[in-house]
Amino acid sequence: RACVPPSSARWCFARHPRGSSVPFRGAVKRVDTTGGFRGTGALIALVGPTAVGKTEFAVKLSGYLPIEVINADSRQVYRSMDIGTGKPSLSERARVPHHVFDVVNPDDEFSLAEYLRHARAALDSITVRGHLPLVVGGSGQYVWSLMEGWHVPGLPPDAAFRMRLERLLY
Repeated sequence: RACVPPSSARWCFARHPRGSSVPFRGAVKRVDTTGGFRGTGALIALVGPTAVGKTEFAVKLSGYLPIEVINADSRQVYRSMDIGTGKPSLSERARVPHHVFDVVNPDDEFSLAEYLRHARAALDSITVRGHLPLVVGGSGQYVWSLMEGWHVPGLPPDAAFRMRLERLLY
């Protein structure tokens, strides 16, 4: 295991049991399972590609720590997209609370600003309960934006600008 502090955050890379490196990042000020995590600013991310065992690990971890999962996968936010996305099963969701899954229909617009609104609401509710939020997924922009506290304005799409760009491509 190797950890490096690039700034105020702490990065760790742990060797996954199956041999791949699984990076995770957290700013855990203290770990106190008796008093909970309220007010600690604790936030851990478990990131990696689809089907490497992130959800399985999170469910197992819930047996040791009072965690709740915040989704950071750009496809798992969509309802009815259960095949090919690695979405947690109903039994996995029953074992540990999961947030920001199935929040939008596939035909609806969903932006980074919308993701952050959902994820931050989940983060607030998790910490109020004294649980540890665990961000799980593989969409880097979702993970980075939440972990680094990005401020993303909720602007509507500019259809005319998109059409001009599409004309340049085709």
